[in-house]
Amino acid sequence: MDLWFWLVFIMIVAPTVPGSAAGTVGVNYGRLASKLPSPGEVVELVRSLGVTKVRIYDTDATVLQAFANTSIELTVSVPNNDIPALATNISTAQNWVNSSILLFYPQTKVTTILVGYEVLTAGQHIMPYLLTAMENIHSALATLKIDSQVKVSTTHSLNILNMTSPPSLCSFDHEAIVRPLLQFLSKTGAPFMVNIYTFSTFQQDKGRNFPESFALLKPTGFVVVDPISRLRYENLFLAQLDAVYSAIDNFGFSDIQVAVSETGWPFTGKSGASVRKSRSYNQHVARLCLSGAGTPLVRDRPIEVFIYSLFNEDLQPSSLGTFGLYFTNKSRVFDFDTRTLQPSK
Repeated sequence: MDLWFWLVFIMIVAPTVPGSAAGTVGVNYGRLASKLPSPGEVVELVRSLGVTKVRIYDTDATVLQAFANTSIELTVSVPNNDIPALATNISTAQNWVNSSILLFYPQTKVTTILVGYEVLTAGQHIMPYLLTAMENIHSALATLKIDSQVKVSTTHSLNILNMTSPPSLCSFDHEAIVRPLLQFLSKTGAPFMVNIYTFSTFQQDKGRNFPESFALLKPTGFVVVDPISRLRYENLFLAQLDAVYSAIDNFGFSDIQVAVSETGWPFTGKSGASVRKSRSYNQHVARLCLSGAGTPLVRDRPIEVFIYSLFNEDLQPSSLGTFGLYFTNKSRVFDFDTRTLQPSK
C-alpha cells in the first residue's frame, strides 16, 4: 500500500463527471438476532428507508411471501453448505429453483441469486463446486425462461485481490477458478458482487497512509493519485471499487458490472465505531450512488450498493463491531432515508 500512498496531495478536486443514471441503494436484511420484527413489519421499515432493493442470506419462505406484491427487488442467497449438492446433481438445482424461487416468483420480485458467501477466500473446501453450482442454477432458470430476469452470482471479499493499491495494478488470486467465473458472469450478464469495508482497511492502516476521513468518504481535500493511471481518488471506497474493476479488466472482462453486496461502518463495539460515523458513512455512500457518477475508472456505470445492515444483529459474530440502521425493537439507530439525501457532486 505504501507505494501508492507516496503520491498524496492536499488539493481542491474538480467535481466528478456524472454518469447517465442514478445508482441504487439497497440494504442487507440478516436475521441473526433475538426478537426480530416480523417479515411484514420489516417490509414497512425498508420502505421507510426509501430503498428499493433488499438482500437476504437465504430463501426463507415467510420473508419471500412478505415481500410479494411490493416494488422491492430481492437478492436471495444459497448457504455455503448447500453448494456441493447443487453442483453434484442438476436435478437438485432444478428442485431448489422450483421450491425456493418459482414458488414465489414473479409476485416476489427476485432479481439475483447469490451462490455462497465469500467462497473463494473463506470456503476453500467448497471452492471447486462453486461455478458448477452457479451453472446448474442458471440452467434451471433458463429452462423456466426467467434467466434474463433472475441473475446468478456470488459474493467476494476484497481479499480475493492480490493487492488493493494502486487500483490499476490489482489482479486476482486463484486465476484458474476466477477466470471461468468471470466468463460465466460475462456470458449471463450477471454482476460481480464484492463486500467493501473501508472501516476494516482503516483499522489495519491505523492512519499511517490516509486519514479516517478518507475511509469515511468525507470530502476534506485529501486525494490519492494512482501512479499508473493518474486517476485521483477522493475516498477509499471508490479506490477499492476501482481495484476490483481493474482486476476484472486485467483479466479481459471489461463488460462486467461490479456491485457492492455489503458495506457499512459499525456504530459500536470497536475502537473508531460510533453512531455519528456510521450515519456519516452510510449517507456519503448513498449520496455517491444516487449521483450516478460512477467511479474515476468507470464513469459510465452507476454504483449499486447494499448497506450492512438493516438490524443490529446481536447473535451475529463480528470482529468489526456492531452494524445496523435499526434496533430490533424497530427504533432507529440514526436517521437514514435515501429520499431526503442530496446526491454528491
